[in-house]
Amino acid sequence: MLVVISTGGWLSYDSMRNRSLEPLTVQSFTVKKDTVENLINESGIVELASQQTLKSPVTGGGIVERVLVQVGDRVKSGQILVMLRNPEQQTALAQQQLEIQKQELQLERNREKIIEASRKLQVARQEIEGLSVKEIEIQKQELQLKRNREKVIEQTKKLNAAQEELQELETLLEKGFIPDNEFQQQKDRVLIAESQLRDAELAVQLATLEFQSLENQRQSKQRELSKQVLIAQAQFQDAQSEVSTNTRELKRLTLEKQKFEQKIQNNFVRASFTGKVLDVNIKAGDVVRLGEPLLTLGDTSQELVTLELFPLDANQVKVNHPVRISLISPQAKSFTGRVQSISKVATSLNKNSSNATVTATVELDKPSKVLIPGSRVDAEIVLAARKNVVVLSRDLIQGSKSDAFVWVRDSQGKAQKRPISLGLEGLIKVEVTNGLEPGEEVIVPSADSPLKPGIPVNYPN
Repeated sequence: MLVVISTGGWLSYDSMRNRSLEPLTVQSFTVKKDTVENLINESGIVELASQQTLKSPVTGGGIVERVLVQVGDRVKSGQILVMLRNPEQQTALAQQQLEIQKQELQLERNREKIIEASRKLQVARQEIEGLSVKEIEIQKQELQLKRNREKVIEQTKKLNAAQEELQELETLLEKGFIPDNEFQQQKDRVLIAESQLRDAELAVQLATLEFQSLENQRQSKQRELSKQVLIAQAQFQDAQSEVSTNTRELKRLTLEKQKFEQKIQNNFVRASFTGKVLDVNIKAGDVVRLGEPLLTLGDTSQELVTLELFPLDANQVKVNHPVRISLISPQAKSFTGRVQSISKVATSLNKNSSNATVTATVELDKPSKVLIPGSRVDAEIVLAARKNVVVLSRDLIQGSKSDAFVWVRDSQGKAQKRPISLGLEGLIKVEVTNGLEPGEEVIVPSADSPLKPGIPVNYPN
């Protein structure tokens, strides 16, 4: 009985040993050259360069009078896009124009006053100059008065001489030396001399009165004309002052009018650059407040993608790193670009959140003409790349990076470990810098069939 059992046990062991040495069928992978990339995958938002939302510039609100563009229209810098209307501004401008017209009329009237005052001043000065004629008349009268006074003196002397001669003749008459008629003739001469003296004195009085009258007239006229000159000068100066005041006020009103006109010009919303209308938020008749979005423009000659990177990823990204952009859809076309800028500050939507991100901007090498601004896209940032090198999939590599190896089948058909050196590591592929050559076969490890050095293996036909 024991012999039978022992024999059966040996047969069972021998059978199991033969089965364990049967070749293990494994899958293989042919080593080849390819490209390895170290990537950061992130999603982002498409924007156009110089993308700008134009807002209502109307203080106090306004009404949309006309919208001159629609989504998709291409516009030029300075082109009017939206016409707004602000009744308060238009009323204020009209009132300002009326004030300017009133001030212009007042200025014109004051300029006329200057001309009138200047004319009066000129006339008064001419009349003052005309007093020189009166001066001549007065001088003539003064000379006449002087002559008349001389005549009085002459007549007085003549009368005195006649009276003395009359007295002498009277004495001679009393003595009978002369006839009576001679005495009477002398007496008549005295009477004539007295009459002539009285005439001379009267002429002096009349000349004096005439002289005084002329002098009084001259002085009165001079006072009157001097007063007229002072009044004309005052009116001239007042008119000049009013013109100066009117001019300053008109200038102030004109500047205010220009400000009103500028505000009204602001009601014409213009394109700040040449680009494309991306969005229109208003329609004719809408009431808009100051700062309310009207429409969005973008520069179609330059497309950007804004990415929000985790700080650890952002530390690896550099300006000019290549980027591939594609729509979030199967078999989407890819577009190339480069990192344009990376923010130096991490931000968070919630101050209490620890999920801060760093903004990076990617510029496409050329406009895609298909990416829609505001849409979300996939972005692959290429941190490093190795082209035309031996590569393996990560699942074919065993061990750690420092002692990496792969399974290969040796010339006797047995599995063996092959040490390899690794280079650039991508998400799926890894560069093999040493240990493998293109065309060699590598065993694909399987969790169901663990490999050990020396076990027979074969590949499926």
